[in-house]
Amino acid sequence: MPVDTATNRKDRVCGSEDRLSAIIIQAGADRGMERLILMSSLPESGVESRTISRDAVREFVSKVLVRQGMFAAEAGIAADRLLDAEIRHRPEFGLCGLPDLIQYMELGDIDPRAKVLTVRETPVMAVLDGSTGVGQVAVTKAMEMAMKKARDLGLAAVVVKNSQPCGDPGVYVYQATCYDLFGVCVTSTDAASVIPLDGSRPLSTDHAFSWGLPVSWRGHAIVSGQCAATSFAAMAYQQKQAGAEVAADQMVDAGSQARMWGGIVAGLLTSALAGGKLPINKKRRGPFAEASEHLCLALDPEKFGGREHFLHQVESLREHLPAGSVWDGTLELATVTITAATDQILRTLGEKQRIPVTW
Repeated sequence: MPVDTATNRKDRVCGSEDRLSAIIIQAGADRGMERLILMSSLPESGVESRTISRDAVREFVSKVLVRQGMFAAEAGIAADRLLDAEIRHRPEFGLCGLPDLIQYMELGDIDPRAKVLTVRETPVMAVLDGSTGVGQVAVTKAMEMAMKKARDLGLAAVVVKNSQPCGDPGVYVYQATCYDLFGVCVTSTDAASVIPLDGSRPLSTDHAFSWGLPVSWRGHAIVSGQCAATSFAAMAYQQKQAGAEVAADQMVDAGSQARMWGGIVAGLLTSALAGGKLPINKKRRGPFAEASEHLCLALDPEKFGGREHFLHQVESLREHLPAGSVWDGTLELATVTITAATDQILRTLGEKQRIPVTW
């Protein structure tokens, strides 16, 4: 298969209704064991769902957020990222979170009129202040800044401090892959909750991350997961301390040790670099209780070993990927499929705010 060496595939990959090949693999943790989860663009089978106009939902969500005080442009960005998470089949980061955004705006934890400020900037890095605004807005702007710098100089890192949760990190690295860039997004939210193997005090939190790279078969390879899922070994340790009988092999979990350090490093790359607090130093639990920090990294393979070489190397992996791991899709769809529960959440919200649902 010929390698696509176009410098910008935005129109072909991101702006087309054609069915496109992409890989969405979520690296998760199940009882302390690594696993790969094939992500689909549709809800799980058996779950009642409906497909509706993306524009109609975007307009509704934007109106709801503007009613709360957000500027129209920023409300549109937040709406797009919530919808993107739904299309990527990450509903936990999608539209069902809209009531939370409203609640924490009313409580004063999120500033709907916040402006993203540039605190420090060089040609290859920047520190942004999210001003306790909606995280989806701040991280969108951070990735856009990182992408521009990377296209100029090869790589760039932008961190965001004083922000709020940004939802699905995969929707930001998707932006980078649309321009043939390698993208990384790591986020730090909430106080420490993940305990180490010895069952001592929590050291890290369940940092969400995504990285994405352009591929030659008309799509994006996007890996999403969490850096420090609670280890089975640590839970087994707690059970043993409580007097429960635990099998010896349940206490051996070297992978959990690596995940724990992965979570610590993720905290250093976000909270510490941005000038915020590591999860271990945050006192209040809850995703909106204390400031969140984020890292966006973008690299241009063309400035390193060359885009063509990079794409050829990625192509060599293709036949070895797990069977059925290709997702045909794009975030630029005219419709979005949501569960009946999410649909009801939006309708209830519309009735409460007297904003009509038009789908």
